[in-house]
This record gives sequence, structure tokens and C-alpha cells, in this order.
Amino acid sequence: MGPFTLSVILYAAAHAGQNCETVFQETAAKVNPNVLTNGERPYLEELAYAACQTTNPDIIWQIANQESSFRFLIARHNTEKGARIYKGTAAVDFLKDLRKKSRKGSAKSSSVDVGAMQFNWSYHQEGFGHDPVRMLSPSAQVEYLLETFGEYIYQRCSSKWVGCYHNASDSELGSRYQKAVRKKGRVLQLQALYYLKGALKEMSPEQKAALPRLRKEEFFQVLNQSRDMPLPEREIRRFVINPPNLAPEPAPLFRDLRS
Repeated sequence: MGPFTLSVILYAAAHAGQNCETVFQETAAKVNPNVLTNGERPYLEELAYAACQTTNPDIIWQIANQESSFRFLIARHNTEKGARIYKGTAAVDFLKDLRKKSRKGSAKSSSVDVGAMQFNWSYHQEGFGHDPVRMLSPSAQVEYLLETFGEYIYQRCSSKWVGCYHNASDSELGSRYQKAVRKKGRVLQLQALYYLKGALKEMSPEQKAALPRLRKEEFFQVLNQSRDMPLPEREIRRFVINPPNLAPEPAPLFRDLRS
């Protein structure tokens, strides 16, 4: 099975004659249909592209689902009195204000969970250049997981790295989180099956014949290995029936960050 052994998304893409990004986006939109109409679709496209450049787009899908239900312009400010959630332009304005305060040295310890993958500003700001607005970027979040944070928590927690993504110092909290993310994997599997069924229904016999043959035992092997939630790495080579999408235009908020 080669590159599909770890990924439900890649398996569904290959057997539906689609690319990884399309399956990622379509299955995510089933979880949060509002992402298609609330102006956040460019951010979903950016997350899908970044995830599909890794060996395991599934786990990025699962974490984003668990953390934010695929909401992108979102910030959660945690205080002793409770949490306040900012969405849309209010989240951007709040984070811009946090950036100003941080540059003056007055907000570096603020506990704020940011963006689709909800990285905490207090703990992870260095990995984003001390810029809380940049933390909203889906591609920056995936890059940080690949290049910095993922390796750290895997070395510390090994196969329990997903739990440590949430809390590396409390094993009970980490274990509960790992179980919750694994359940999101079952949601992904179901949505991928629905997607695959719908795609095949629209195809002619000739189109189906050109695709890899579906084998029940192979599919269940993919499911079993996906449940192990392997740490994603940067993908070097990826086979798909259709070529991958070109890198999308940066989501509007981040175009100036890539210059």
C-alpha cells in the first residue's frame, strides 16, 4: 500500500481519483459547514495544503477538529475568572492588541489559545516569532508542529505524544485528550467513507476501472494503523491519482506575513 498505510485521507483520495487537499477540505466541511460561508474557507484551504505536505494529514485533521471544530479566526483568553472566546475580526483585533502589549513587555505570560490548532501563546510564542497574529496562520501552525513542537513531545512522550500535545505534565489529562482525538479519527473515517461512496457513485465504469482496486482487508489495515496516530513528518514523495493542488494564496490576514 506504500504511502497510504498511515492515512485514511490519502487512501480515500487515491481511490476516489482526487487529491489529498480535496478530501481533507470536504470531510472537514461536513464537521463544520459554516467554514464554507463565514469567510474562513481560505484558511481551511491553507490548513489542508499544509497537512497534505506531511506523512499523516489525518492527525492534523483530528487535532484541528478536537481543538476548534475547524474554526480559524478564534482566540480563547484564559483568566482566573474564566475564559473569553473571541471570533472573527474580534479575534484578530484582540491578538493585534496582545502583540502591541507584548512588544512593550506587558503580556508575554497571557494564556491565550490561538487558531485552529489552539497553540497557547504563553507557551509557544517563541515558535511564532513572538507574534500572536501569526499564530492564527494554519500553515505556520503545521510548520511549528513539524519542525519544533512535535519532535519535543514525541521525545518526551513517545506513542502518547498526542496527549502531551494537550498537557505534557498531567498524564491523566493527556490520556483523556488522546482518547478524545482518537474518537475524532472515527469521525474522519466515517466522513471519508461517505466521501468515497459519493465520488464513486458519480463515476462511469471506465473511470472506476482506472482507479486502484478497493480491497476490504487493505482498508481495515489502513484504519488500524491510523488509530496509532503516528507523528507527522514532512512528506518527500506522495502518489495520488490527481496531482496535488498548487499552494493556495495565503489567507487574507497572512498575505503580508509571507513577503
